[in-house]
Amino acid sequence: MDNLFELIKLRDYDIELKRLKKEIEKIDSENPNLNEYTIENDSLKSEIDNLNLKLEQLNKEINRLNLILKNSYYNKEDIETKLYNGSVTDLKQLEYLDEELEKHKKEIEDIENLVILNMEELDLTVNKLDAIKIRIEELDKTIGNIINENSIKKFEINEEIENIIDNRKEVIKLLDNDLIDLYEEIRVSKIDFIVKVEGDRCSGCNVILPLSFLDNLNRNIIVRCENCNRMLYK
Repeated sequence: MDNLFELIKLRDYDIELKRLKKEIEKIDSENPNLNEYTIENDSLKSEIDNLNLKLEQLNKEINRLNLILKNSYYNKEDIETKLYNGSVTDLKQLEYLDEELEKHKKEIEDIENLVILNMEELDLTVNKLDAIKIRIEELDKTIGNIINENSIKKFEINEEIENIIDNRKEVIKLLDNDLIDLYEEIRVSKIDFIVKVEGDRCSGCNVILPLSFLDNLNRNIIVRCENCNRMLYK
């Protein structure tokens, strides 16, 4: 009878181990948003790289335009000096300088508009970058909290598993190797591998048991159901 009780303990430990291992597997899947948050976070970090590159390009373009603008201002001032200081008196030369002055004014206006457009785009990009950084901070915090909570749950379950494994080892020490081998053989193929006899029936498959089986059970001899191969007890 002692062997039977120990086998039932072993069965209960194995059922609980299986349940706890499933609990660990379920922990991450219980929060489907974790995967979505991680994907969003990775995507935003990639977008930050693109926006930083865009900022670099915009700054380069603004600097380039400012250099052109500086040169255009210089040329405009030079032409104005020649036009208004009296050093040029030829009419055709004056008309030419006047046309060149208008060209430079138009060029300056166009470049200034481009600088303004690029500055506005720069401001929009900086604002977008700041907003993304705030969102990434929120996601990092949320993801960190979820991972931390999951780690705590897994740690607690693993502690339970370790305790059960230790208890299981103690039970195994009390059983013969042949009985353990028999138990393991049945365990891998059955969920309820040790079941109680209800009346004259196996509660695992509901088949009626021979009288000889019942007699053996009454004498505390471990028997197996011929139909489902489970270990039986009364």
